[in-house]
Order: sequence, then C-alpha cells, then structure tokens
Amino acid sequence: MTIVEILTLHLKEGVDISDCPTTPEAQIWKTSIDRVRRQAGVEFLTYSHRVEDRRCIQMFVGWDTLSSHSRFKQDPDLPATISNLRPLFTTFPTAFHVQFSPSSEDAKALLLPQPLLLDTPTTIPIPAATEAPITEIFLAYFTPAEEVSDKVMSTYSARVAEYHSRTEPAARRCGQLGGGRYAGGWAIEEEVEVEVPTELGTADLEEGSNSKSKARVYVGLSGWESTDACGKFRESKEFQENIHLLQMAKAIEVFHIAHEQKPST
Repeated sequence: MTIVEILTLHLKEGVDISDCPTTPEAQIWKTSIDRVRRQAGVEFLTYSHRVEDRRCIQMFVGWDTLSSHSRFKQDPDLPATISNLRPLFTTFPTAFHVQFSPSSEDAKALLLPQPLLLDTPTTIPIPAATEAPITEIFLAYFTPAEEVSDKVMSTYSARVAEYHSRTEPAARRCGQLGGGRYAGGWAIEEEVEVEVPTELGTADLEEGSNSKSKARVYVGLSGWESTDACGKFRESKEFQENIHLLQMAKAIEVFHIAHEQKPST
C-alpha cells in the first residue's frame, strides 16, 4: 500500500517556482523535483501552493514502501540537492508519512486530479473524485506526542468517521465531490515537529506565530468544487452540530490546494 510523504515548504519572499520556469530559482526547483521523481519506489509526486498562502508549498510523494524512501535518504548526491534548495525556502521543510484509509487509492484520487508528474504512463486508476479542482487538507495535532495513546488515536479515528457519516449529505449538497470520498490517517512517525496553533482552530500561517511542538498528527483529505463550497458547508447546520466530534485535538489546521499543474512530458 502506498505511503504518502507530506512536506510543507515556505518560499522566501519573491521566489517564483511556477510551472513555466524563467528564474534561476525555478530551474533549481524543477531540476531537484525531477531528480526525486526518478527515484526507485516513487509512485507519484505532486505539489501545489496553498490557496490561503501562495508562499507555502504542499508536496506529496507517494512511495511504494518506507524502505524505498530510506534508501533515497542514503543517496550520496542528496546533500548537494538539499544545499541547492535551501536558498529558496525560509526554513527546513516539515515532513512526515501517512498510510491513508480506507485505501491509498482514495488519497491518490484526491491528490492527483490527473496522472501528474510521472515520467512513464501511469497505471493508477483515476476515479471520479479527481474531478475536484480543490482538495481540502485537515490536520489535527495532539500534544504532547509521548502522551498520545493507541486508545486516543483509535477513538479519534472513530469520531472522524462518525463526523463524516453525519455530515456527508450536507457536504455533497454544498459541493463536496467524488460521492463524499474522504481519505484519512495518522502520521506513521510517533513524533512530528510542527508549528502547532496556540488555540483550537485554523492555524495562523505567518512564520513564527505558532509554537513549535512535537505532536501526533492526523491527516484528512476531501475534494471540493471550490473554496466557496467549503465555506458554505461550514455554515450548514450539520457542520455546526457535529464539529465537536473533531475537537478533542489540541489544535486543528485546515487549508486548501488548487490543482494547477500540467502532466509532465
């Protein structure tokens, strides 16, 4: 089953890494990404700006196993690649891995609106959910990480499932696509160093505004017609009556990515 590596990178002011590279920074980015894409064990690689903050890049790399990623980390050329990328970003990226349920195909469908960024023809099935132009990404942070038990994790997973069961009809009416398709899962890492919002709610994305903590992280993905559709759903009675199911986390961060990329050739 595919393991999805999730990376968050913050661009320096003025750096442009758009899909039509005309700057030295964009060329460095493209060369580095192409190199990762060619690694053994990479099933897909996609990235996008956050809708809420275009300086923040979300990258998703699908690995066939954690061992494949571990082997890549031992590549003798990797330090040079990292050194080339450092001037583009304000901080070192946050990264962790998730094995999504109910299946990795649901995660792929929500992250890949088309067979993106593969150097060879894809064999990944692309179901109807991929027509969603917006993917909403939900992060729930539990701290301190060392105190988060298996029981807490299983309880929260059950609460997430109950939340989606109760709210799916309203979400679909408001513009959730793919028949209410949802993928979620816990970070495999027992501790992820992240900027946790100081209050329960959507994180402030300005650098330094949140506290650095080691957390257990739950990740959810859903596909939408637009960010307006997401906002409309949050105004619904069903959302208001059931959001408490998700609020046993220390903090919650919600943001969106728009699928702007073209397939590579």
